[in-house]
Amino acid sequence: MATLTWNPRGPLRPYIDHFWWGRRDAPCSQHEHMLPTGAPYLIVALHENPIEWSAAARPDDWHSWRRGVFHGPQSTYYQSGHKPAGIVMGVAFRPGVAGDLLGVPLSALLDQHVPLDALWGARGRLLQERLAGSGDPPGG
Repeated sequence: MATLTWNPRGPLRPYIDHFWWGRRDAPCSQHEHMLPTGAPYLIVALHENPIEWSAAARPDDWHSWRRGVFHGPQSTYYQSGHKPAGIVMGVAFRPGVAGDLLGVPLSALLDQHVPLDALWGARGRLLQERLAGSGDPPGG
């Protein structure tokens, strides 16, 4: 998987640790344990294929999301499942600030994986569509 990372400057720096963009040229069937960082992430898939995950407490109870998801701060690991080929990008927020930006108490998002549509409705879908149509970043 090719990955690019950017660290913001200026007014975004107190809120966002980094932006990232990744392209997977072939599907990946391996599962990964995603370790808790205490930081929330907004992840947007620039394709329509489902991406799977399961909670550490229920490793056989798989869920999936499409287009985008907000991973709240995690108190334990979770598993990521099969990943399709395609482009995915994300925002790693600094701990404690994402709730103010999202308009949702961060405590309500602890250990949650909230689809972008559920969080922002039509605005979430529009964001995903715009990002999907933006093309590769320089050097991508």
